[in-house]
Amino acid sequence: MYTAISTKRKLIDIPTGALHALSIKASIEGTNVKNYIERLLLIEADKIESLTDYKIYKNLLETDPEGKQYLTKEETLNFEKRLGL
Repeated sequence: MYTAISTKRKLIDIPTGALHALSIKASIEGTNVKNYIERLLLIEADKIESLTDYKIYKNLLETDPEGKQYLTKEETLNFEKRLGL
């Protein structure tokens, strides 16, 4: 089936037990496991895209390894000021 959306093929490894559970859930939903997994991924991607800059920056501050400074102090202050932090 052709869609107007640009796609990329990606090979992933899924543990057998997880694939079995997803297959059962897909069957309940009336679809095949491939379409079910693709739909789950799109839902998660939409959640990420809907995050605000503030939430993304806050998460980066909490999860970024120590000792890694990507912006200068001035750039950091300007960015935080723009986000209202």
